[in-house]
Amino acid sequence: MQIGLINRDVATLCNSQDKMRRTLGARRADRLRQRLTELLAAETLEQFGRLPGPGCHELNGQRRGQLAARLDDKWLLIFAPAGRPSPAKRGGRLDWSRVRKITILEVTNVL
Repeated sequence: MQIGLINRDVATLCNSQDKMRRTLGARRADRLRQRLTELLAAETLEQFGRLPGPGCHELNGQRRGQLAARLDDKWLLIFAPAGRPSPAKRGGRLDWSRVRKITILEVTNVL
């Protein structure tokens, strides 16, 4: 899958192991690196979504159209399909099998 980064801050975090460790701590930095590697290895979002660890899921409300993958109990990697409109199934749900490009929006603490 192709991965884009929403801005310079996200790019710096995702591309610098030192910045990851300073910002997130060693364990979360390792988990973020793992999630990025898993996303790159997957051909589609559907393949990534089948992995047991990330717990990838669609968000709702103000974050409708975005997805989250778990780093740990408190931290999520937030991303969205790249390009508009996002591929959809009947009923408006995202068609994960057609998503081949994403944009990372943020790494956030949910608590």
